[in-house]
Amino acid sequence: MNNILSIVYDAISDAEARGASSVGIVELKNYLATLDEQIGDTPSGDISTADLEKYKARLSKWIEDNKTQSQWGIELFRSTIAAGQSALRAAILINGGAAVALLAFIGNLWGLESDTAAALASPMRILLIGVLVAACASGSTYLAQFFFADHFKRAHGIGTAFNILAMVLVISSYGCFLFGVLSAARVFET
Repeated sequence: MNNILSIVYDAISDAEARGASSVGIVELKNYLATLDEQIGDTPSGDISTADLEKYKARLSKWIEDNKTQSQWGIELFRSTIAAGQSALRAAILINGGAAVALLAFIGNLWGLESDTAAALASPMRILLIGVLVAACASGSTYLAQFFFADHFKRAHGIGTAFNILAMVLVISSYGCFLFGVLSAARVFET
């Protein structure tokens, strides 16, 4: 058994020297089960130097594969965050820009055609609601990240719920923009 522990210890030390900082529990159990199965095939559990090197090579490959998968997951998470931030900025920008443009137009019409200016108040409200909804989506994104950072399983579920809420709010903000612009267009058609 002492020989087996030295194999595992040496393999972990090699992985640590190459920059690995963690190993998943499930993967470690799988590796140890494979090692145990292969050692069980040898008489009295003794392992030759060639077998020892083979085990070390397998463990090194396994650790590198896990590091690669972990790095891929981190990069995917970063790109998802960047895409979400872009969607939030776009939602706030289009609704806010449309509201400012409509407000400027209403300001020019105020003295001339008060009926048209009053009719544009409803589309203006819709666009402002779109800005508010986008701002709420930004807050939901923050809360989602807060709960994802927590290591409790239940917190992850709450983070997922806030993440879904943020997506729904961004889509709703886009809907407010569309509805507000179409409402303003109807006012101009009459």
